[in-house]
Amino acid sequence: MSGAGGEQAMSSARDITAQASHWVAERHLPENWNEEMQGSLDAWLAESPAHLVAFLRLDAAWNRTQRLAALRRPLDDADQSVKGKGRFALGFAWMIAGCLGFAVIGAGAFFLFANAGEKIYATPVGGHAMVTLADGSQIELNTDTLIRVADNPSRRDVTLEKGEAYFQIRHDAAHPFTLTVAGHRVIDLGTKFLVRDDNDRLEVALMEGRIKLQSPDVSRQMRGLVLAPGDVAVATADKLVLTKKSAPRLQRELGWRSGMLVFRHVTLADAAEEFNRYNREKLIVADNAAARLTIDGTFRTIDVDAFVDVAQDTLRLRVERRGDETIISR
Repeated sequence: MSGAGGEQAMSSARDITAQASHWVAERHLPENWNEEMQGSLDAWLAESPAHLVAFLRLDAAWNRTQRLAALRRPLDDADQSVKGKGRFALGFAWMIAGCLGFAVIGAGAFFLFANAGEKIYATPVGGHAMVTLADGSQIELNTDTLIRVADNPSRRDVTLEKGEAYFQIRHDAAHPFTLTVAGHRVIDLGTKFLVRDDNDRLEVALMEGRIKLQSPDVSRQMRGLVLAPGDVAVATADKLVLTKKSAPRLQRELGWRSGMLVFRHVTLADAAEEFNRYNREKLIVADNAAARLTIDGTFRTIDVDAFVDVAQDTLRLRVERRGDETIISR
């Protein structure tokens, strides 16, 4: 890309990044946020895939920085961190806006180049997308997910910045596939696996084949752990735990691939949290007694009303709607 057209595209990309950084900063200042601002943000995001991807990338970077700050911050500094949150958000967002340069590629393409040889793919809240790599491997993105893919025939490197994705990878010993997520590395040995990054908790579940999980700064004996089908590794800031799940349970957790949520003896609180991943209308379980109740059922990811009906008609709970929040209680 060169000449006046290239300069114009780069200028447009810088403008998009600057506007995205503004929205990220504002969105993380809850005392200033309101429904009118949310509407304006939604309208801006809907204008172009470039707007959405720029916003998601900066928002993911902000969340990673906040996560590191929380890990390093003493507990007695918590109040001060809240007071300084506004200054931090604004400073961080504009710092990123000054450092990142994006080039928009193709009308309607749902990716941006972050730098030479890299593509970014993203889904919004409630979104679902399939990414096919040059070798035929596929990555299926769940709601509110962002990945970076090395666009290089000699490398098969992917970074999951946030969210959840299902990987179906073709094995190539000469060009191993490597996924980086939350400081961990997953190396493919010919496999299908699911990865979910929930900020302070990473879960890697293996459906078929084998993968090697490399996890620095946790239990040393777990480094280079090789997972077999049914193995689930759960990593937090201070530990890595290996468990086992049955094939039917793993298949239920992949219900989102068909737009469904499948609950089997799940607490109401956990079920509500799952729904909240897919919808801007949020469910709030207001008391512990209601939160501990269990639910069984299959729901469309976007059908919040069906879930609310079960809570109200079957569990006999109170339901109150307040704007974009639904409060469930005894």
